[in-house]
Amino acid sequence: MSSTSGMVSTRRRILTSCNGSWSSCMNARHDLPAEKHLIGRTVLLTRAPPDNEDLRRALESLGAAVLALPTIAIAAPTDWAPVDRALVNLATYDWVVFASRHAVRAVCERLDALHISPALLPALAAVGSSTALELRRLGLSVDCVPSVATGAALVEALAAAGVRGKRILAPRGDQSGRELRDGLGRAGAVVEEVVVYRNVRPDVMDSEIVSRLEEGQVDVVVLGSLSALKNLIEILPSGKRALAGVRLACVGPTTAASARARGFSNVWVSEEPSLQGLVDTVVASCGAET
Repeated sequence: MSSTSGMVSTRRRILTSCNGSWSSCMNARHDLPAEKHLIGRTVLLTRAPPDNEDLRRALESLGAAVLALPTIAIAAPTDWAPVDRALVNLATYDWVVFASRHAVRAVCERLDALHISPALLPALAAVGSSTALELRRLGLSVDCVPSVATGAALVEALAAAGVRGKRILAPRGDQSGRELRDGLGRAGAVVEEVVVYRNVRPDVMDSEIVSRLEEGQVDVVVLGSLSALKNLIEILPSGKRALAGVRLACVGPTTAASARARGFSNVWVSEEPSLQGLVDTVVASCGAET
């Protein structure tokens, strides 16, 4: 495997500082104590409960009533063979680029199934702090995290590090976009994508929560991806109409742009997909007129 100015061998970090997102908007609803900005608000989370726990507690501590309606289930790819070929040849890659926590978990679980040590992974890059945190939680160091949680920002950071001629492995979901592949390709990298998980719609839905959405009893829906929004629209009997008066709090500008492209205007974005960034975004949205 080629080196990137000694970057891979020394595991040098190329970290940029995170931008603040919505803390300046936290002065909304002055009539309430700071810790209770969300009293009387109902917030719907669309991730699976294990991924919601910290956010749920944080929102409830601010007075919100929190509902959970997972709109995405994570399934294994239809074929592990391309993934396995890539993982047994990790030494041929200069970087592995992760765009989601699901990709991190899928790769690490597959490495374990193949009895391959994660220590053999080359330099690691992550789109956003939550993905980087998942890598660190698993004991892995992260070499590149952009200050803005988008594929374009990661491409820019890696291009600045020098990836021309480098081989990059990009594990992804089956519905992920091509922003990373195309951008890194333009920067001169050789990119190999492998599908390590599939986004599917859950088989079972909570009909009571669906009814509350249909009846306008939800103030904010938190969305982590375009897939979450697409599945939610398909789940609702009246589709997009049920979300007409709902604030959409999106993780990252890509999801927000996709929501706006589908005709939604009350869209709020957490530029940094951290817990505090999401909480601040929900609070800011509830301090605005609809």
